[in-house]
Amino acid sequence: MPGDGMTNGAETTKLALPRLLVGLAQGTGLLLLNKSWEAHIWANDQWLFAVLVAWMLLVPPTILVGLGQMRIAGLITWIVGASAAVGIVARHGVVREVTANSSENFIIWPLLGVALFVAYHLYAAALIDGRVVARYRTYFDVAWKNGVQLALSLLFTGACWLLLWLGASLFELLKIDLIFQLIRSDWFSYPATMVAFALAVHVSDVRVGLIEGARALALVLLSWLLPLMTLIAVGFLAVLPGTGLEPLWATGSATALLLASACVLVILINATYQHGEQESGPPLALRLSARIAALALAPIVAIAGYSIWLRIDQHGLTPERVIGASFVLVAALYAAGYVIAALWPGRWMKPLEFTNVLAGLAISAVVMALLTPLADPARISVDDQLRRLKSGLIAPDKFDYNFLRYEAARYGADALTALAKDRSSPLAIAIAQKAEEALKTVKGAPAAATPVEDLLAKIVVYPTGAVLPESFRKQVWSQNSVTPANCVQNAPPNAPCEAYLTDIDGNGTPEVLLYDNYRINAFRVGADNVWVWVGYYEPTMCGMTLQGLRAGHVRSVAPAINDLEIDGKRLRQQGCGP
Repeated sequence: MPGDGMTNGAETTKLALPRLLVGLAQGTGLLLLNKSWEAHIWANDQWLFAVLVAWMLLVPPTILVGLGQMRIAGLITWIVGASAAVGIVARHGVVREVTANSSENFIIWPLLGVALFVAYHLYAAALIDGRVVARYRTYFDVAWKNGVQLALSLLFTGACWLLLWLGASLFELLKIDLIFQLIRSDWFSYPATMVAFALAVHVSDVRVGLIEGARALALVLLSWLLPLMTLIAVGFLAVLPGTGLEPLWATGSATALLLASACVLVILINATYQHGEQESGPPLALRLSARIAALALAPIVAIAGYSIWLRIDQHGLTPERVIGASFVLVAALYAAGYVIAALWPGRWMKPLEFTNVLAGLAISAVVMALLTPLADPARISVDDQLRRLKSGLIAPDKFDYNFLRYEAARYGADALTALAKDRSSPLAIAIAQKAEEALKTVKGAPAAATPVEDLLAKIVVYPTGAVLPESFRKQVWSQNSVTPANCVQNAPPNAPCEAYLTDIDGNGTPEVLLYDNYRINAFRVGADNVWVWVGYYEPTMCGMTLQGLRAGHVRSVAPAINDLEIDGKRLRQQGCGP
């Protein structure tokens, strides 16, 4: 790899001891932190504990790699910068919580790890080339080398533990359990794991050919997945006008699925493009697939953006929607740059390089903003929900006060307390009463039962204009049976319980079919005017949609295979017929 910042093979072999010492120090540090936590030493300084744990988990791996890619001055600068970022984020992750030892603090670590991974490679490549913006070839070489090195090191560490367990099991056959006692001990497992990881990093750094070969193989395999993913993406977009967006919204996870697809496209396009300096370039099929995939990326990201915008417009911001919207913005940057690259008249997809570097900076900046007060998702969500409440967009009795108390960190708790004290207007007084009730609730305690009438009112009845039979609505259901209330309670927020009135047994009286986005439960009325649950259907298992059922285009047919009767009970066949 070019540049003054890289060590050669001979110099790399001298790094074995420093790397092993870093691994040993990391393992020992995590061990001591774990033991001190168990001893309740951090009861009054839990934010400091969070900072130290985050530092021990995230910074030493970059030191292991940086020893072979940076000079000491550059590495020290990185350690100081990374430590500052980890400290700020980890401390905020604790301070923002109502209870400092909340398990939600640990969610920040994967995101922070992504930000550090991206920032490290932007910084390392700049040092290697000796300029603020490195050559794209350097960015590519450093990032993919370290990515493969990380994967191989994790595999090596896992293999070490498998061998230890195998050896311990062999000795246990001889009634010698000393090995098992050793490897189960924290005093052994923490340092041994980190030393094994450090050893793997060093060995893979010395055997440069191993990394280059693994990287080349990984890139080739990934690049030949691109035509398949391109076909899937284009097929999805081609079918979409016929199906409409409603099936997407019914999944309840459209934004996440679309963003995941966009991420896969970006990875596969880059695996095909690589550093862009190949003499002959990839085969024509791959070049064509990359251009088409880059063009398909834009509508996929646009649909993801529209999906999350609909939810925000209807129900306001939540922490999940703030994070989703942030990811959509980064994906939109990729999509815009990749469309330009696909249509670029010069060298094949050259603008992709600038897009990737810019997007890398954006990823680091966005993640750091989300993990600090600057753009904390809980703070932004609370501000938006309060705006909707105080402006009258949502009635005081319809507002989710428990969101403020339990799901919006300290920002929500403080806002709820302020609402409970506000008596400045009739609207504020009505809000204060509800806020006071929420403050009296206990998390995890069973909520007050919602009246059955209120639950049934949420059911959407088809055909349009039809109403549920009065006897069905007024019936008192056994707590141990399948009930209409179950349908309302089990339905996702964006897919309400639906009822279909249709005669499926041919007796002239319509049955009630209730669909909760997972299965259709059938209810039939008996001679005593009592409704009973008689079974269920699973349309999603057979890839069916509900448009025909909503329109009343349904009829009952004889089963293709008869039921089985076992000990007087009927067993129905499950499956999808022609």
